[in-house]
Amino acid sequence: MEPRYLEREAINPETLQEGLVERIKDTQQKLRNYLDGLEKQESRRGGASDPVRSKNLTKIIGHLQSLIIFISPDNHAFPNQVDSLVTLLDQLQKPEEISATGAWELADLLEIELVRFGDDAYLQMLLRTQQNTNDAHSWGKRFSTKSLDDLIQKYKEVNQVQDARLEARRGLEYLLQTYILEYRRDRAKMRLRGMYLAIMAWVLLPLTIFLALVYVDPFGLFLSGSWGAVSKTLLLAVIAGAIGSVLSRAIKLGRQPLSSRSPVQGSEPPLGIRALLSVGTIFVAQSFIGATSALVLFLVLETHLVPIGVVYNQSPAGYALIGFLAGFSEPFFIGVLDKVSGGSVYV
Repeated sequence: MEPRYLEREAINPETLQEGLVERIKDTQQKLRNYLDGLEKQESRRGGASDPVRSKNLTKIIGHLQSLIIFISPDNHAFPNQVDSLVTLLDQLQKPEEISATGAWELADLLEIELVRFGDDAYLQMLLRTQQNTNDAHSWGKRFSTKSLDDLIQKYKEVNQVQDARLEARRGLEYLLQTYILEYRRDRAKMRLRGMYLAIMAWVLLPLTIFLALVYVDPFGLFLSGSWGAVSKTLLLAVIAGAIGSVLSRAIKLGRQPLSSRSPVQGSEPPLGIRALLSVGTIFVAQSFIGATSALVLFLVLETHLVPIGVVYNQSPAGYALIGFLAGFSEPFFIGVLDKVSGGSVYV
């Protein structure tokens, strides 16, 4: 059964306000009790829970307190905007079931509610803040700077305040929605990147162990004559090539920024959702590409077509290092092939 303050028929604004404020205060108390209990549990365990989740739950409490101030019977948003706020309050009734992403989302959505319920002084403050903001989602980037100046001027004219209020709320809400949309993309990209890096780590672990076992050869598998030595050297080069290719991809993926809001000069280009999704497909072939590159350079070394750096000394470790570089560095691999195809032959 719905609470009394949600019954629209024959209800006065004062009753609606009292019921909604009571609901907000009750939600605040539930969040505070939950965070207090969480802090006590962390003290007993000697560890900390997700700090971002706790921060956003605390932020929600602050937003709710601001809403209490704004909610009044003469508020111009009353009662049309009540439904969306009540929906958010319903989602906050069980804080222990709110995920980290959910807490982030709810905090952002409550910020939009502040714009919807905010009084004229609050809206004018946000508009003036936009005059000094120049990031990718500022008013001047989405609309014109002149429209912002005109809107602030409208608030000074009594007969245009209502139009200014509506325009300010719509514009500021749109800006917040663009922020939220980008944060959602960033969180999705963060998860995808973390998932791929974890997979790469688990692939690198057995490859590294296998490389070490082949090099040390504790069971004497490669001691049978010259063919055993060649087999060991070839296997070392191929495994090292696979490791180099996977590691190169992991380092590049870890360096690339997720957000395009403030790109650093000379840094890797920001990752997009589509680019990250394609990483999963590319990664399947990455180790085979590195192993193949290492095999090709092994053949180049064996035929003595070109000398490859000062590290080449025909030892297993030298072959393994060249194989690793073949997988790790595409320019290195292509450079050697260019020398071979260009006729720089040393017999």
